[in-house]
Amino acid sequence: MNTSYEKLSFYNTFFGGSIDGDNIISTDFYGNKQVVGVTMKKYQDTLDLLNTYYNKLIELGIIEKEKTPEDIAKEQQQMMQAMFAQMQVMQEKLDSLQSKNNEEIIMKGENDERESNSEYVNTEIQSESKSADKLNPVNRKSKNTSKFSKQSDWCIIKS
Repeated sequence: MNTSYEKLSFYNTFFGGSIDGDNIISTDFYGNKQVVGVTMKKYQDTLDLLNTYYNKLIELGIIEKEKTPEDIAKEQQQMMQAMFAQMQVMQEKLDSLQSKNNEEIIMKGENDERESNSEYVNTEIQSESKSADKLNPVNRKSKNTSKFSKQSDWCIIKS
């Protein structure tokens, strides 16, 4: 047999309060009083006082004014423009370094080419000079003729 029981509960939805000056007071069944709010007049006066102090602190520079979304967007745009300008400067420096490096590579390549050409020319001249070299006998007499009866050296004269 299916039987279900529902629990019944009663909640006290009654609120009894009274206004005492600028405060809203709740009183329970035993006569205990508790402040649970303020009137709109006191609330507005308090907000005006807070705004006055807030503005004074901003004037003195103790705190900064809260930024609006427009101000935040403007700051972000300025930061992006500054970063873009910095990136352009860095790109220009990089390009100049690359062009200098390319010029050095070209200059080095030309120097290597000149060196290889000069080496080619030098080897050609040396080969020509070797074939053109003649052995010329030179007769030298030493000062100590007693030690050496006849001394003759051969030397190569390049023309």
